[in-house]
Amino acid sequence: MLRHTFATRMIENGSDAKSLALIIGHSNPAFTLRRYVHPDHTSLYEQMCRLSSVQQ
Repeated sequence: MLRHTFATRMIENGSDAKSLALIIGHSNPAFTLRRYVHPDHTSLYEQMCRLSSVQQ
């Protein structure tokens, strides 16, 4: 659970996937993102709001 939380928080705070994968010990950033990063509903909502402001 700690690895999942750590990975999610790193991405939420601007870390790039390649660096995160290396920190966790993976060679494939796509695997790290699929397996360990879990955005919550608030983060998803914030991302959609950013998209909305771009389109206006």
